[in-house]
Amino acid sequence: MFGMQVLDIAVGMIFIYLMLSFVCTAGTELVASILRLRAKTFAEGISKLLHDDKIEREFFEHPLIKGIGVKRPTFCSAETFTLTVANILSGHGLPRTVPEVRNLIDEKLGDKSPELRKVLLILVDEAGDDVQKLQKSFNAWFDNAMEAVSAWYRAKAKIVTFFVALAIAVLANADTIQITRSLANDPALRQALVAQATEMAKQDSVQVPHGETKASKRIEETLGDLKDLGIPLGWKTAPTTQGDWLSKITGLTLTMLAMTLGAPFWYDLLKKVVSIRSARIAAASIAQPSTPASKESANSQVQRNEP
Repeated sequence: MFGMQVLDIAVGMIFIYLMLSFVCTAGTELVASILRLRAKTFAEGISKLLHDDKIEREFFEHPLIKGIGVKRPTFCSAETFTLTVANILSGHGLPRTVPEVRNLIDEKLGDKSPELRKVLLILVDEAGDDVQKLQKSFNAWFDNAMEAVSAWYRAKAKIVTFFVALAIAVLANADTIQITRSLANDPALRQALVAQATEMAKQDSVQVPHGETKASKRIEETLGDLKDLGIPLGWKTAPTTQGDWLSKITGLTLTMLAMTLGAPFWYDLLKKVVSIRSARIAAASIAQPSTPASKESANSQVQRNEP
C-alpha cells in the first residue's frame, strides 16, 4: 500500500513538472519573441557568411528577402540566399558559366571583401566547370551555416529557458517540497492528478502547445488548470525562519531545474511510471488472496454440487 502511494506521488509530481514545462516553453517563446532572438541570430549568421557590411545591408533590403513578409526575417531558403547574393553582385541572376562567376567575384569583390572573395573562389574551384555543381555548393555552404545558426539559437534559448524557469518557479511559488507534502497528505488530490496523468499518458506523443494562442494566454491557462486541480501554487505567506527559507529555496530550485529538462523528457518518464503503476495494480489484483466470504461461497457451491 505504501509503495503504491509513493508511485502515485511520483506520477503526480511528474505530471505537474510536465505542465510547468509547457508553461516554461510558452514563457521562453514570449521572451525570445520580445528579444527578437531568432531574427538577431539569423542576422548574425548572415553577417558571418558575407563578411561585408555593405552586402549584408543590401541583402536584408533586397526584395527577395523583404518578400518573406516580416520586418526581421528569421530564415530563408538556400536557393533564395544564393539568388539574392548573385543578384546583389551581378544585378541579375546567377551567371550561366563558372568562368563568368569567377570574373564576377573578382570584379565586384576584389580587395573590398577579401574574406568573402576567398570563400567564394574556393567554391568555384571545387565546382570545376559545372555550374550546377557550383550552385549546389553555394546552397550547401548556406545550409551548413544555418546549422551553426540553429546551434547558436539553441544555446541562447537554453539561457533564456533557465531564467524563465526561475521566474515561473518564484512567481508561482511552485515549491516541489510543498507540493510533494500536499500530495502525500491529500489522497483526493493525489487521485485527481493520477487520473489526469493516466489520460495524458494514453496519448501517442506529447504536443507542446505553441502558435495557436498567445504565449501569455497559454501560461495563464495552464497555471489556472493546475490551481483548479488543487495544486498549492501562489504566495500566501512568506517563510519566517531560516529553516523555512532553506526549504523554500530548495523546493523552488528543484522545480526550476525540472522545468529546464523540457516537456518531452517528463512526458516520456510519465508514460514509463504510469505503465509501472498499471502493472503493479494488475499484479496485485491477481495475487490478492481470497476473502473468507469468497471461500465460504465457494464451499457452499461445492456442497450444492455434491450428490
